[in-house]
Amino acid sequence: MTAAPAPTEAQIADAAALRAKAVNLDRKGAVATDLVSREAFRLSAALHFARAAIIEAGGYAPFPRLVETKSGRVLAAQVIEVDDKYTKTKRKVWRLSAEEYHRFGRGFVPAGERSRVQKNLGLREEAAWLPARAEVIAPAGGKGKARIVVVPILAGDPR
Repeated sequence: MTAAPAPTEAQIADAAALRAKAVNLDRKGAVATDLVSREAFRLSAALHFARAAIIEAGGYAPFPRLVETKSGRVLAAQVIEVDDKYTKTKRKVWRLSAEEYHRFGRGFVPAGERSRVQKNLGLREEAAWLPARAEVIAPAGGKGKARIVVVPILAGDPR
């Protein structure tokens, strides 16, 4: 994997300010008396830490991609988590697009550098540095915990 793009002096200062704000929110969350406030402070602190990490990397974050070994062509695929019915755990797989499905004859490929399926199909995983942002994702209906995710900023994205 290539190194992260170098941040500017202004980005370094912004990241330091975000980290200081995150530490302050984390402290407030530690002394909060009710569960909702504690969780809100924790989530806000985590969001600021994630944003600071992105800024420190010049506004970029590494994202996995699936590549053909011989040609270097990037496949239209995304990593998803599925329930493994045999081990009763969650595991990550690559979900291939319809075009790639017809090309390789399968819709899913196990994720991980040691995947024999990837090697047999002539594929490999690599990371690419893409412009990114951190977001809070909350499950619909208020069930479950909100979490922080880092997502790529794609061309034409208004956010």
